[in-house]
Amino acid sequence: MRRTVLLVLVLAVLSALPLPLPAQSTNGTVVKFEITSTSTQEVEFDAWTSAGGTAYDTTSNRFIGRVVSLHVDPTANASTPPPDSFDVQVLDERGYDVLMGQGADLDSSAVNFGTEANLGAVRNSTLRLLVKNAGAKKKVKVRLLVR
Repeated sequence: MRRTVLLVLVLAVLSALPLPLPAQSTNGTVVKFEITSTSTQEVEFDAWTSAGGTAYDTTSNRFIGRVVSLHVDPTANASTPPPDSFDVQVLDERGYDVLMGQGADLDSSAVNFGTEANLGAVRNSTLRLLVKNAGAKKKVKVRLLVR
């Protein structure tokens, strides 16, 4: 009984602690938020670029459906936005850009949008975010909806 109570207390304390951000690496740092349990799947990437101006990471979950919405927010950290004409790609496991080129040469002063008519689809694949030409230590938020 005491072990159970002690375990519950330890878990309660640990769950209240903030999670540290991953350490910066040569590929930048990306924090992912994924929802795949509803009819509209969502993935959000918060990317901080490396000294070389890139960031990349792959989702843990698989996605299937049409990409119906794209939001790329370079103003997520207004003090250090990336330069104009930075690029975002979201690649499936075969290397196809599911954004269909809509992430090329993006404007750094406003949120960039893509709509279903101009975006591709994903078929039971993980998704790999690639941010490039964004300058050193810049933040970009990328959100996709898949239905």
